[in-house]
Amino acid sequence: MNTLQTRKTTFECLFKNILSVNYVENWNCFDTEDKAVNPIVIFETKKWNKLISLCKDFVNKNTDIYNIEVGMIKGFIHKYEAENFKGGK
Repeated sequence: MNTLQTRKTTFECLFKNILSVNYVENWNCFDTEDKAVNPIVIFETKKWNKLISLCKDFVNKNTDIYNIEVGMIKGFIHKYEAENFKGGK
């Protein structure tokens, strides 16, 4: 089981475009002390490789560089591939 951490807006973007209940085993949202800061969502998935594959497919199909959702998902991919490369979860 992989535990992933992201901001609430990125999680909502992933859920809107890619995720389904089939990919999220458990999730929690944690508010920050500063209400102006985007809350953190921690979620667990057993299907890490499939999730990243779907994210990459979404980015490849949506080439509009000004689309904020594409940018958020690119950032998500980059963050977790970097962690995985360094020996993270």
